[in-house]
Amino acid sequence: MANRIMVGISVYNDWEHLDMLLQSIRWYTYQEEEEFDLVVCDDGTRSYGSTVDEATGVLCYTPERVALADKIKDTAQKYGAVYLEHPTNQGIPATWNHLTNALGGESEIVVLLNNDLLMPPNWLEVAVHFLDANKNNPHVGSCYWNPVNRVQKDMMRAMLPLLGHTTFTATDQVSGKELSFNAQSHTEVRIGEGQGLGRVMCPCGCCFAFRRDVWNQVGCFDESLVSFHEESMWGTRCAAAGRASFGFAYPRPYHAHGYTFGISPELRSDERMRNSRRMYRKQWNVPDNIPDHKYFEYVHEKFMSLIPRVRLKYLRPDYTRPSEIRTLPGGEVVKLPQLVEYEEEF
Repeated sequence: MANRIMVGISVYNDWEHLDMLLQSIRWYTYQEEEEFDLVVCDDGTRSYGSTVDEATGVLCYTPERVALADKIKDTAQKYGAVYLEHPTNQGIPATWNHLTNALGGESEIVVLLNNDLLMPPNWLEVAVHFLDANKNNPHVGSCYWNPVNRVQKDMMRAMLPLLGHTTFTATDQVSGKELSFNAQSHTEVRIGEGQGLGRVMCPCGCCFAFRRDVWNQVGCFDESLVSFHEESMWGTRCAAAGRASFGFAYPRPYHAHGYTFGISPELRSDERMRNSRRMYRKQWNVPDNIPDHKYFEYVHEKFMSLIPRVRLKYLRPDYTRPSEIRTLPGGEVVKLPQLVEYEEEF
């Protein structure tokens, strides 16, 4: 039987980032009161470059791709994750749908992650608390973490054992700027800047979470997008149904931006992004005179006014209180600021 919480990860053509992500999840996830399921779905790594034997009709894989796909499977299983595999690359929305319905579709809370991330301490605790504390609010759709820090793979690996020390600080690790907790749209966030809890039109990031009842109302991800803007399309449908999405500054993951597409030219990322953007604009009637970097704001003005401001409970770190001492699975002792519940109108 599935646990109440399911964390799903999409991966393609990259086992090393997945290894770092899963290690950070196992180190920095503190759900003492309940377990969660961890599921990894490989979106067709094995199939790229394969051919069909004309005589037998059997699909023949290249040894290199078989070895790479096996590494992904071994990495997932090393950390106790349930492993799923697509026979061919089906795209991110199809993978999200598969993950959401994994384990019999019994999970009450679904968390979806790209594989090129490092998760900080308490990341899941903050999301689950927000969704649980506000589950009876009909205007809450999803929550997401905006990965404002873009780092290279070598730096991500070096940061992994240090995240317990560096993530919860009063200043941003990239820019050195003081972080604020002011509510704001994700469109106002810039790389290296902090972001507070805020209502957003379309979650635009690499990690987000929602409750099963919202999924049942809004429906699955639009698989025709293939890649890019699928979470934005889904979030906009949430808003059109009277539900807002909410973004968090804390905890925020570290992200090797676009790594999967960068090492996989066969995915044609530029073409996919342009096509998804065209489909999104057409779906929501975004006028031609609205530039690409502004069309999310246009939709925000159109739909967010339909959602009343609501009082919400959430967690954030309090630096004025004594630090909480935690011991990582490897035995390292770290000091983390205490998470305190707040309630405000947004």
